[in-house]
Amino acid sequence: MTVAPDLIPALDASYLELEHPGLPMHIGSVATFEGAPLRDERGRIRLGDLRRHIESRLELLPRFRQIAVPAPLRPGRWMWVDAPDFDIADHVRAASVPSPGDEAALLRRCADIHAELLPRDRPLWQLHLMDGLADGRVAIVEKAHHTLVDGVAGVDVTMVLMDAHPQPLPRSRVGARWAPKPPPSMVDAARSLATDGLHGATRVVSTALRPASLLRDALATTRFLPVLAQMTSGAPRTSFNRSVSGRRRLTAVRRPLAELKSAGRAHGATLNDVVLSAVTGGLRALLEARGEDPDLVLRALVPVSLRREDEHGALGNRTGALFVDLPCCISDAGARLDWLAPRTAAQKASGFAAASEKLLERVNALAPVIDLVAGPFLERQSFVNLVVTNVPGPPDTIYVGGAAMLDAIPIVPLTGNVTVGIAVLSYDGTVTIGIDTDDAALPDVAVLVDGIDAAFD
Repeated sequence: MTVAPDLIPALDASYLELEHPGLPMHIGSVATFEGAPLRDERGRIRLGDLRRHIESRLELLPRFRQIAVPAPLRPGRWMWVDAPDFDIADHVRAASVPSPGDEAALLRRCADIHAELLPRDRPLWQLHLMDGLADGRVAIVEKAHHTLVDGVAGVDVTMVLMDAHPQPLPRSRVGARWAPKPPPSMVDAARSLATDGLHGATRVVSTALRPASLLRDALATTRFLPVLAQMTSGAPRTSFNRSVSGRRRLTAVRRPLAELKSAGRAHGATLNDVVLSAVTGGLRALLEARGEDPDLVLRALVPVSLRREDEHGALGNRTGALFVDLPCCISDAGARLDWLAPRTAAQKASGFAAASEKLLERVNALAPVIDLVAGPFLERQSFVNLVVTNVPGPPDTIYVGGAAMLDAIPIVPLTGNVTVGIAVLSYDGTVTIGIDTDDAALPDVAVLVDGIDAAFD
């Protein structure tokens, strides 16, 4: 029986190609939990029980036992294969927060962990169980490669690994032994390549025999033109648009979800619009503090989930993109919100995000070329200044091993010359904005954070 290669889509695989030391391509979070349910009688974290708990859920996440390897006979393409020596201890690890064990120390330690690449010879995820917090809580720092998950898939994974109710950790249960499947042979790869080529040729002939279909495809392609036009138009250059270094800093802003929704309703705006207005206020404060012109319109790349309801639980990336202009030139937060709301609504209604995803899907066949040019292009790109992504989290409290999750700060990677990545997560009545920055480009990140806070006020 032929074992066809489990090919990774070009968009997912591009995160592998873009990654290099100092530029990791994983997303994640740092979450804090009640400490007592996760500790033994001597106060130590029950690492072994937690590992068994996580491993017992992996049958629902088969990708979490697979590694990404180059696909044979397909230059520039990657595939998933089962890890030959999977060990849960490689992925669920113990770590500690340095003194004084406050949130600032936790976020510094988290930034250091997230600056490290995930090993390519193992499945592309890790959970770091952090002890040493002054209040006795336990933190979990999560890392999952962008090839494996996007933001929505990351939340879906969290819901698989955790519980909606406080289920105690098992004491000694050992799961069934997992056996990896062998990877496709070279003969399998050759047969699969020949079959794909035959199917592709059949599609070309079939389309050529249906002129109406050709015309319909040509007309559909015009939807990509606005995407290409905005991607190639320039955004203003700022002092923080420079090559990303290897040093990271993580900060956070929190606000009650009900307050932000109320503010949005008062302006006919969405929660995301409210966040974008506040972020714009922080950027204006940063430009002013640096002596740069604050009367600019910057541009944010805003990923948009295109998952259908029946696609929740599937891994990989199902996102399009909006390119949202941020009016730093408007000093009043409410006026900024009034400016933003109709523009983001019009972009969403236009099908722009779906068109951008379709455009990326068309590059699968060009993967080897795209991989060669993408890195240098992103180093010099001038169409966005930062990334802002918003992911709805669980609306109610979730648990691991009986311990309630008290707080979660999302983390988005940096790339090219984008040194500011802002991730927004709503959870259990609170909106948390995780601000991931390049430490060399934004040593004054406190100005940005305070500006966002002031804009929310």
